[in-house]
Amino acid sequence: MREVSQNSRGDLLVQQILDKVSAEPGALANDLLSEFWRGYPIDRLRPLLRHPDTEIVETGAFLADELPGLMGPLMDDVVPLMDHPSPDVRFLMLGAVLGNVVNDGEVIARAMLLVHDPHSSVRWTALRFVFRADQEQLESAVPFLPEVSRTALEESGLLDRQEAAADDWRRVRSGLNSTDELVRRWAAAAAARFEQQELLSEAVESPDPDVSTFADHELKMLIKHGPRGRTRR
Repeated sequence: MREVSQNSRGDLLVQQILDKVSAEPGALANDLLSEFWRGYPIDRLRPLLRHPDTEIVETGAFLADELPGLMGPLMDDVVPLMDHPSPDVRFLMLGAVLGNVVNDGEVIARAMLLVHDPHSSVRWTALRFVFRADQEQLESAVPFLPEVSRTALEESGLLDRQEAAADDWRRVRSGLNSTDELVRRWAAAAAARFEQQELLSEAVESPDPDVSTFADHELKMLIKHGPRGRTRR
């Protein structure tokens, strides 16, 4: 009996959001969020994510970002939204990817390429994603990257193994000074993954503000917490 009433309440909230019946859609979204955490089926989020109205999609994206660990079944809906015209949607979809264990190479590739999004908040979140992704995730993205991006990935040193010798850090160092912004930003993520203060200190001096800001943050975290005392958040 509880399942029927819960689903009915969730369905009503979804419909109210779709119909824009409230002057405060945020309140409806928060109520719906509570229903999802109580067990309302996650696939009922699809009508919001697939809607042509940007405001409704943004509400759906907000919910996706607030449901870490639950969005796995909807990753097919996440992919197209990572190219959505709204920077808020792209930002929130990256948050949804960060909050879930994602092994879909296409999703990972889309997230990686957002390090050169027009909006700084999206670029920052994409850098955080690349930094946090494990080796298997990064390698799964390679077949879904354009050829020019695969070259950039190689030049950045991002796919080098964590235990790489100092000689391999030369590729990261070279990447930090590349004229290609994609190479520079992926190299900054590589420097953070290697947890090398020297590399991060060099990255802080980069004329690319995204690289310098990211590297400064990660360097401070590394100094404060040590090489293995940090969580990749």
